[in-house]
Amino acid sequence: AGEELEALATRLKKLCGAGGAVKDGTIEVQGDHRDRLV
Repeated sequence: AGEELEALATRLKKLCGAGGAVKDGTIEVQGDHRDRLV
């Protein structure tokens, strides 16, 4: 599941054109991208 979460995080970061990280099972994307991701 960790690899899938990392892969999803990578796709979301590319979509937003932003950095981010996976911490404790949560994807964090830098900046305010809620409208784009929800």
